[in-house]
Amino acid sequence: PRPRMVTAPRTAQWETLAAWHCRRACPDRPAHTGPIGAEISAVLQRPQRLTKPAQRVPAPVAPDADNVAKIALDAAVKAGVIEDDRRITSLWVRTEYAAIGEAPHLRLILFRDDSGVDDADDDSARR
Repeated sequence: PRPRMVTAPRTAQWETLAAWHCRRACPDRPAHTGPIGAEISAVLQRPQRLTKPAQRVPAPVAPDADNVAKIALDAAVKAGVIEDDRRITSLWVRTEYAAIGEAPHLRLILFRDDSGVDDADDDSARR
């Protein structure tokens, strides 16, 4: 039997809130069902010890970029914005500390990923 994964309560709470924002940003739209690309930018709380530079800087700390992608895409599925995160064929993720005075946030951009679709559907491309 497959192990059962349990989502931590804090993560589930964030996911529910993020799903609400996704639904609000994309009201009355059917879920994306074809190949989808995703760009995710997570802007994390800036540590007080980090005074320079004033702009955003890479954040090579937890949460890892792959975990950020997982929770953001799970929220999009929960919101009904995408049918299933298995539809993601292209993914770009960046984690950064916020600029001075900037609030932490996450930006998720989804787009139809048509790259290579014609070749994949053409039997002659497989020969």
